[in-house]
Amino acid sequence: AAQAAETDLGRLEKKYRAALADGRTDALIYYAAWNDLMNEQKKVFVLEGQLAQAVVALELASGFYEIPKPDQPPKGAPTEPEEGKNSSKVGKEDFESRGDLKCGPRKKQ
Repeated sequence: AAQAAETDLGRLEKKYRAALADGRTDALIYYAAWNDLMNEQKKVFVLEGQLAQAVVALELASGFYEIPKPDQPPKGAPTEPEEGKNSSKVGKEDFESRGDLKCGPRKKQ
């Protein structure tokens, strides 16, 4: 709706600019139309910024880092890293293999 209003005001501003050039209107009326157009563009930019912030918040909250458009199917949730050399998972076995670290309840001293 905001973009439609911006488009309509853009057409109106062009018509008033042409009328001002032909002498059919005065500068005050033209600048009022121009000011309305600028205010509407500002509203559209604010709404686009809020939309971008909402998309980022949704991506962070859901774990989907590419929010699909309404006509696209979702690509799937992020997966766990594979076990192997580059894995960052640390389990009980990793601590038990080291002699200086022990897993389990502390012994009373």
